[in-house]
Amino acid sequence: MAYLVDGNNLLAQTPGLSMNEPSDRRRFVSSLAQFSRTRRCKVTVFFDGLPLQGWGSTTHLGAVTVLHSGRGRTADDAILEMIRRSRAPGDLTLVTSDRSLYERARHLGARAEAGHAFRRTLGRAGAKEAGDSEKPERPDQEEIDYFMERFGEAAPPDSKDSSRRR
Repeated sequence: MAYLVDGNNLLAQTPGLSMNEPSDRRRFVSSLAQFSRTRRCKVTVFFDGLPLQGWGSTTHLGAVTVLHSGRGRTADDAILEMIRRSRAPGDLTLVTSDRSLYERARHLGARAEAGHAFRRTLGRAGAKEAGDSEKPERPDQEEIDYFMERFGEAAPPDSKDSSRRR
């Protein structure tokens, strides 16, 4: 099961978060990443317009893909295009409170979930993960690749090398 999230729609309706604050968008995407880890599913979140500074038109965080529609195209158009191109639209669940988009997605064969219901599920996923250990034993390889790409840190020195210096 994969989720397609109407990012601007859901973010605007999430209490305590603002569409105008880049840090809120990052927190929102982080909560989707927690959800995807808990549910072991893929999430694609679509935002209208251009990406935030430091983000590409496509950004990955674990099993979450963040897409921006760019200029001259809406996130709704991008969502519907992805559903049309899907070989198995019934395996996709669109999350939105936009009734028109909701109905068009269902007409194309996708499942749909109202934003308010998904936010409750999202809250439970975050609470469940918070109950788990604070840090996973090992980071996911996708997370490692993401942080290495973003921050460009060199690999840590080999433990044999550091023991020789002692």
